[in-house]
Amino acid sequence: MLDSSPPSHNEHRCLWLNCTKSFADPEILYNHLCNDHIGRKSTNNLCLTCNWKDCGTSCAKRDHITSHLRVHTPLKPHVCEICKKSFKRPQDLKKHEKIHTEEHHAQHKHSKAITVVDPLYVSRVKGDTPSKGPIKPLPSKHFPSHLPVPPKVPFARLRPHSGSDGQSCPLMLYFLLIVV
Repeated sequence: MLDSSPPSHNEHRCLWLNCTKSFADPEILYNHLCNDHIGRKSTNNLCLTCNWKDCGTSCAKRDHITSHLRVHTPLKPHVCEICKKSFKRPQDLKKHEKIHTEEHHAQHKHSKAITVVDPLYVSRVKGDTPSKGPIKPLPSKHFPSHLPVPPKVPFARLRPHSGSDGQSCPLMLYFLLIVV
């Protein structure tokens, strides 16, 4: 696992200042960076400055610097459920997910991304509610032509209704109507 000889193309070298370690797995390299170079406040060895090559990025919190370290490793553990594109950091995935909304396509007329009209997906991407269950892309004019297009699945939103006391009920109900 650990070797000070020049790395082969399958190894991942630590390029931190004065470090000569190499790792066969990028996850082990990332853990090495977090544990050996960033450290922890509780063990009095916390370093909030990235000393990878000529980087020099400094952060105010440990979780910010450990998130930053992902830019220096080939790990991409955050995968878009719609198009399967992968990202190094969760915030990059979250930013990307917005391209799959109708709102994005209204602003970017030439976008070729799959549009999702599932209200749970749109709500999660906008930050309204947490995700629940798998997301299913629905067909749109932007659906790739080389893929078989599933039947249209429209959805309807009920307007807020008045309660027995005449007050408006803020609850919005969404229904998926499956066209057979």
